[in-house]
Parts: sequence; structure tokens; C-alpha cells
Amino acid sequence: MASVEPGFEMWATLLLTAAAIVAYASERLSIELISLSILGALLLLFQAGALLTGEPTLTTDDVLHGFASPALIAVSALLVVGQTMVATGALEGIARLLIRLSRGSFERALVLTLGYVTASSAFLNNTPIVVIFIPIMRS
Repeated sequence: MASVEPGFEMWATLLLTAAAIVAYASERLSIELISLSILGALLLLFQAGALLTGEPTLTTDDVLHGFASPALIAVSALLVVGQTMVATGALEGIARLLIRLSRGSFERALVLTLGYVTASSAFLNNTPIVVIFIPIMRS
């Protein structure tokens, strides 16, 4: 089996991925701006690679095809629903109950939360459970 030598596109994509992680973690810019910037940089990167080599490695359709995935759209919609639940205070009751049951102990609160998530995952899809509990775990 022949090995493939790492090319410019691979290293540039890896660098863009690292830059995206740092930008998301710093929270200085909005998630939307970071995501659109990375997407634009990827489109430019692969178009520049096509111009330099003379043959396209990835077309614009190839790059954008992953963003049209039904799974990605569903997870994005769930994140919007989860953020809406946080903004409206719909999760405050569960959070208060878990805090009251933990009696001020961080470890007990973590065990109770993970137990509740585990029990819920037995009956519900895991993705909405994760989306619902991300804000609770962050707070």
C-alpha cells in the first residue's frame, strides 16, 4: 500500500482547525463569524491549491457538501433549541433541583447530573440530552 505524502492543503487545513479551536475557546469573536471565516478560508485555500497545481483537489461543491448534511442541520437546530431553553429559563427547575439535592457538594452534583443524563439517555436520543445539559454543566 502506497503512502500519501502530506501536501500543503493538509497542513493548511490542520492549521485552520487549530486556529478555529483557539478562536472558539477565546470567545472574543462570535461563533458565527469564526465559522464563516474558517469556511471562507477553506474555500480560498482549495481554490488557490487548484490554481497552483493546475487541477482541483476539491471543488467548491465538495467543500460545501458536508455543510448540507441532514445530521449537521439537525444538530444545529438542536443547539438553537437548547439555547432557547436557556434564554427562557426552562432549564432552571432541573438545575435548581440538582443543586438542592447535591447540598453544595460539587462531586455530588456531578454524580447526580451524570446519573440523570444516563437515565434520560436510556429513553431519549443522546443528541438532545447533550444539548439540554451543556448549559447546566457550564453553570
